[in-house]
Amino acid sequence: MTTSLPNWWDGLAEADRALFLEHRHADVVPSEVAHRLTESGQWIAGGKWADQSGRTFRWPGQLKAFLQDRAGDNATADEDEE
Repeated sequence: MTTSLPNWWDGLAEADRALFLEHRHADVVPSEVAHRLTESGQWIAGGKWADQSGRTFRWPGQLKAFLQDRAGDNATADEDEE
């Protein structure tokens, strides 16, 4: 059973929300963030082998867009266009 992103978000601890928002722009997701994502029930895309940590992780596109929306990164400035 897949949980919708808003329902998943509502069920997160505040510390996890802050962690995910802090790293929302990362091209390579730190391993601690990837671990917290999988612990919270979200999939994370594993990538190629990296020199130091063994694996790299990337945000799934839909999840990254959701986090950016939550942070207001994708807000429009309609009022500024007058």
